[in-house]
Amino acid sequence: MNSILALKEISQNISLLYVEDNKLLREVFQSYLQKFFQNIEVCTNGLEALEAYKEKCYDIVVTDINMPFMDGLMMSEKIKEINPYQHIIIISAYKDIANYEKAIKIGIDGYISKPINYEQTNLILYKTALHIKNAKENEEYKLHLEKLVELKTQEMKKHYVTDQLTGLYNRVYLDEQLTSDQNRKTILLLNIDNFSIVNYNFGFVIGDEILQKVVKMLKEFQGDFFTLYRLQGDEFLFLAKGEKLQEAKLLAKKIQDSFAKINITHKHISINISFTIAIDSGFGNDILRTTSLTINEIREIGKNSIAIYSKDSSFEKLQKNNLFWIEKIKECFNGDKIAVYFQAIENIKTKKIDKYEVLARIIDGDNIIMPGQFLKPLAISGMLTFFTKKIIDLAFAYIQDKDVKITINLTGEDFKENYLVDFLQKKAKEYNITPSRVVLEILESVSTISEEVVLKQLIELKRLGYKIAIDDFGTENSNFSRLLTLKVDFIKIDGSFIKNLDTDTNAQEIVKAIVHFAHNIGCKVIAEFVHNEIIYDKIIEFDIDLAQGYYISEPKAKMVF
Repeated sequence: MNSILALKEISQNISLLYVEDNKLLREVFQSYLQKFFQNIEVCTNGLEALEAYKEKCYDIVVTDINMPFMDGLMMSEKIKEINPYQHIIIISAYKDIANYEKAIKIGIDGYISKPINYEQTNLILYKTALHIKNAKENEEYKLHLEKLVELKTQEMKKHYVTDQLTGLYNRVYLDEQLTSDQNRKTILLLNIDNFSIVNYNFGFVIGDEILQKVVKMLKEFQGDFFTLYRLQGDEFLFLAKGEKLQEAKLLAKKIQDSFAKINITHKHISINISFTIAIDSGFGNDILRTTSLTINEIREIGKNSIAIYSKDSSFEKLQKNNLFWIEKIKECFNGDKIAVYFQAIENIKTKKIDKYEVLARIIDGDNIIMPGQFLKPLAISGMLTFFTKKIIDLAFAYIQDKDVKITINLTGEDFKENYLVDFLQKKAKEYNITPSRVVLEILESVSTISEEVVLKQLIELKRLGYKIAIDDFGTENSNFSRLLTLKVDFIKIDGSFIKNLDTDTNAQEIVKAIVHFAHNIGCKVIAEFVHNEIIYDKIIEFDIDLAQGYYISEPKAKMVF
């Protein structure tokens, strides 16, 4: 395609400000510009043009240099003060070296010499217009992607806060309501007595159908104060704002009496339903924990019972439970029972293992304790960063004599304590590990922390040669400008988008958008939760770079690299 046709194709939606004091030259060049640009404004001197620019910004400014009131170079300097990224093209006499050098210092995009060579001018305008077109498309795409992520987040939130069987609010939404403010709340926690027998004898399908009938009855008791939730299985909860212990006791008694009078019938089945009910009033989700403990306490006495939480016994048990886990973890630390496992990450293009993710485990005798059991107690006890340091040390020690790359997970607490740069440098030197062999994997929520100390550490780690990966991308409010600032190397798409990629059209759109954005900024994409061949083929179709999951490899304690 020649330069004229190429320029016509991309310049239609680009605005241009043309500045020239010579009437004849102005009319001739304006006529030339109108062949390409539909939105042109013309000014006769630099001062007039600057005032016009203050009123309305333009994509391109094309200006002569020598003009009355204010010359083109001074006007360009002032426009650059308003918008440092403004595209400006200077027109001036051939061999005007002094002005040419000054134009370069200002940051001019192009320089057209007089007499005008229109072939050269076409090329300069085309390159500038193409840059503007690409920038606009990238911005539009970024907004589109943000909208897609927001819509998907809203869909996921709606899905996550609703129990699919009963249509009631679920545990996720309950946690939000319990912690949304500092006001006192009252709850009734209901557990159906012996409902596992129904599932065991008649199957889960019939069990679910009976639960739906139970819920229909329970909804009638919500009244003016209480909202009904389903927590899990056969466990339900009524929540009220404020301290309503008396109302809660009356409600519990009504529920107990009503279900005692009837049997729930379904097909050929007729069963009596009773509940063990615990009541408490307090703040935050502590009341959920205390009522759960109360359920367990009164179950030891008998079923079909109602009890209010007793601070004297249950709180002590709760404390002992937390202390048990904390002491258990300390014991494992002292006994050197922390272990690292490795899960392969495959390069889809080469079909070779690109790197391994380091996964933490605690070995307690014959038991392998997964992170889900000990990470929360670690955070409560303040030992989380100590644990991260241990994992880094073990991983570096294991790969020091092996030609392999690894990824290591870091938490927000690791960044907040501001030790990572010095510690990683120390361990890299100790084990002779080149930083480029290590990818530091952080959650998307950590990447958007606004504290300056976090951002400084990430930038410094990048400077030292470590790669940065954003984990679980798409589940938080994605901060695209932060990704550009950090120049991240990998984006790991959250497994919730990948595991049903073959059937979930919404997930497919999100994945397409993320992959396109990542590749546009020079970032590779990792898909986790690749658990079968169908999903593997799908991520190939979506041009994803790397794959991780049980279809590739399970985590292993010892690897042959």
